[in-house]
Amino acid sequence: MGKASRQKKEQIKGGNDEKAQKPKGRILRCYKCGEKVSEFETGCPHCGAKPPRINPAVLARVLLGIVIAIIIYIYLM
Repeated sequence: MGKASRQKKEQIKGGNDEKAQKPKGRILRCYKCGEKVSEFETGCPHCGAKPPRINPAVLARVLLGIVIAIIIYIYLM
């Protein structure tokens, strides 16, 4: 076995420890600077922005549900 094939086997086995350094969980984008941030971070390590208290996606779904409920209520009256 050559030196190159041994190095490949070490990389496959995890010799570089790259996977151990990556945070577990989802990777999100900072709403202020757009850089990648782990979901477990309390703030963006790049710009220091704190995450919003209310998730904008959840807020949009709730408001859409309320609007649809009002439209259905008006239509059925």
